[in-house]
Amino acid sequence: MKSLIVLLLVIIAAGVGYLAFTKYQERERAQAFAEELTHPGMRTLKSLARLAKLECVNGFDIVETRRAPGGTVASKFACLASTGAWTLVERECTEREKNPRTEFDQVQTGAPTMTGDIFKPLPSICWDVTAKQ
Repeated sequence: MKSLIVLLLVIIAAGVGYLAFTKYQERERAQAFAEELTHPGMRTLKSLARLAKLECVNGFDIVETRRAPGGTVASKFACLASTGAWTLVERECTEREKNPRTEFDQVQTGAPTMTGDIFKPLPSICWDVTAKQ
């Protein structure tokens, strides 16, 4: 009898947990949708910044986008990092930068520190740090 009660309590707890998790996911999706409406390309920019290991602890600002075959891509944006606000501009990577076999030692990670830093989220996209705001 005790094991039946414990089993029922576990099932009830699992059901409540599942409902809470689905509500959380629903809120996250609604927030992402609202953010995409107000700032087109922001979601893509955040995921590409993660891939490039670009640390903008205070977020992004002044995002300019372009349409690409895969969707919206940030072509120019401001990174609000711990080292200040930096403007980054997208460009196509050179052949040397595209080649994964060569060690391209100029690719940066972390927060931008000076103009000329290069961040590489994808093999074909490079971001140049062009100015400190």
